[in-house]
Amino acid sequence: MKTAFNILLALVLSSLTLLAAPTTDIFSSGIEPYDSNTIDTIGTDTTKYTYLNIVVGDDELFIDDRGFYYEINDDSATATFYGTYDHMFGDKELRNSLTGYLEIPSVVNHNGKDYPVIEIGYDALDDCSGLTSVSIPNSVTKISIGAFSSCTGLTSVTIPNSVTEIGYYAFFGCEGLKEIRCLIANPDKVVLSDDVFEGVNVASCVLHIPAEAAKKYKKLNPWNEFIIRPLQE
Repeated sequence: MKTAFNILLALVLSSLTLLAAPTTDIFSSGIEPYDSNTIDTIGTDTTKYTYLNIVVGDDELFIDDRGFYYEINDDSATATFYGTYDHMFGDKELRNSLTGYLEIPSVVNHNGKDYPVIEIGYDALDDCSGLTSVSIPNSVTKISIGAFSSCTGLTSVTIPNSVTEIGYYAFFGCEGLKEIRCLIANPDKVVLSDDVFEGVNVASCVLHIPAEAAKKYKKLNPWNEFIIRPLQE
């Protein structure tokens, strides 16, 4: 189903021209990451695309003014963050330019309406090796397959309590990951497999978790493979 969607969208894209102009964009809204010592830079030089709105079936795909892709579902009034989404048409310029700290928005405005971002899409930020830290908003319930795969420069990530599902290989090959701030209070309710963190050196990666959930994390794979440290209130 996803393949058919990609093919159809690629055909639509082939008839359109993206006008690009360099700009400087600050991805962070000004909120500091939880551990600024792990951050090399905040903000990045990137490409700013002209607004593009495409209707495919019941969903809409559009690019915001930073070059990030979102899929809008009007039935549920929600959005999926697809990041660079360049695996669809081979444009790697934005993906290769992302550096430092990225705060994924909790809400995206489209045609004057706010849509909560509830999912990090398939391969959304795969191979963005310049990212060093990512904060996922508390609106997100699903981190999809390969969402952050091969982000080799990623050293820290914040996973909110709202997450209930983490897809296969979501953090595959994130070999530089040193810290995960996981705010999930009930890890036993989260759907995930043992390969989510494949390629991560879990033996040297610190997992910061809610103190009251420590016993649960210590009993569950793959969480119990990390260095577990309860968060201080």
